[in-house]
Amino acid sequence: MTYYEQAVPGPGTHALIIGVGGYPHLPGGTGAPHPDPSLFGELAQLTSPPLSAVAVAEWLVKGPHERWTAPLASVELLVSPHPRHPETGTGTAVPTLAAVKAAYRAWRARAQNRPDNVALFYFCGHGVQAHARRILLTSDFAENEDDPFGGAFSLEPTRDACVSGGPATQAFFVDSCAAPAPYFAMYQQSEVRGLASPAGRLTGDAAGNTVTILASPPYGEAASRPGEVSHYTRALLGAFDGHAASRHGTDWLVTTGHLYEAMTQLVNHDRGDGDQVLLQSGLLGDAPLWRLAEPPPVLFTVSCIPDVAHCRASFVCERHRRPDLRRERPVPEPSPWPVRSVAGSHLVQATFTDGCYPLVEEQLDVVPRTGTVPLRVVS
Repeated sequence: MTYYEQAVPGPGTHALIIGVGGYPHLPGGTGAPHPDPSLFGELAQLTSPPLSAVAVAEWLVKGPHERWTAPLASVELLVSPHPRHPETGTGTAVPTLAAVKAAYRAWRARAQNRPDNVALFYFCGHGVQAHARRILLTSDFAENEDDPFGGAFSLEPTRDACVSGGPATQAFFVDSCAAPAPYFAMYQQSEVRGLASPAGRLTGDAAGNTVTILASPPYGEAASRPGEVSHYTRALLGAFDGHAASRHGTDWLVTTGHLYEAMTQLVNHDRGDGDQVLLQSGLLGDAPLWRLAEPPPVLFTVSCIPDVAHCRASFVCERHRRPDLRRERPVPEPSPWPVRSVAGSHLVQATFTDGCYPLVEEQLDVVPRTGTVPLRVVS
């Protein structure tokens, strides 16, 4: 259903958001269970997708619309809550395949109304991989025991249909695992269709700036903590908060071409293990999406070379003209030092226990996605 709609005088940003946590016909669901759930491995109810989808929708609607390069014009939101948390997403449409198709058509029609509009697609829920295709499961998955994938759609033709007809800028965010599809889906994957089919001819100006970012590669996993917004979605919102920003003259802009690198850094920092591999595909162009009101936050790490010196180093980092952003790690640790600050000039210093090495300091211009700052120690 249309969660938000606002007439804008020029180009607008249009979003379709889908969060599937309640699957009535999978174990733990509220509907008639499929007679053989073992066909679908460990697929069951999910707590994170409804929370994640609502978080994205509320961020869009409650945030400063004027920061979008094309102001926010509409949001379609469909949510199926986990059975134990039915209040999540109250008042939204349930994302059955039929409802998702209807919302997709409405979203696509709005987005294609002007070639300079921006289209955003977000899905969070179960996904499976059938050869080269990502199949996303809607809430009525397994409702028909003879055709369980009658409640699913294929990502690639869904995206390609939209891209083939515009608008010029489109971004697709897919927060799902990619478990191996059951054997019968592997052989019948051609029957799992997209929400639309790519046109045999262009129906307008094809998109010139596109990106698709998936939370997992083929046959990979995407993690979240139970009852919380997913790591991927936190990273997506953090990327727009500024971690994907780059300097364009006097402006800091989030563009389609820098989202993947920022999200990869943020998702693995959030997890704390570096084990989640995101996948980017269909990158074309580099369009600005969002303008920041001030210099963006940065996340970088500091380490000393050689390692033996790092293990004896105490660190201080201070941003120029921002004493409130002074950071310290007085006790030496073997791991690199993660620092959160704000983009700009920083003075980084390392001192060493027992004076075993001389003071090392470096003045740095730190920007988003700086990565690791190595301080070379001379003995």
